[in-house]
Amino acid sequence: MVVLQLGASGSAVGSSVGWCLASIGTNTLGSVLGPASRAALFAFRPTIGRLSRNGISPVSLDHDVIGPMGLTTYDVALMLEVMSGEDDNDKSIE
Repeated sequence: MVVLQLGASGSAVGSSVGWCLASIGTNTLGSVLGPASRAALFAFRPTIGRLSRNGISPVSLDHDVIGPMGLTTYDVALMLEVMSGEDDNDKSIE
């Protein structure tokens, strides 16, 4: 079973049909909350600087973030906790 999948719409669908336990979407203008709501998932779009953007190709440095999606609020909170923390490769983390 896939535990984590990156993307946005595909990730939301993957989580909603049980292909993965939780997923991550990249968000510039709604790519976490929009797909999650359409797939009946919970999601969280953090403020900029809350999570590392290391490894993604941002469209806009002023707007892009990554956010967790999952079947329950517990899944989303757990993902947020695991994803949080310092990243030596991303100095924008607060």
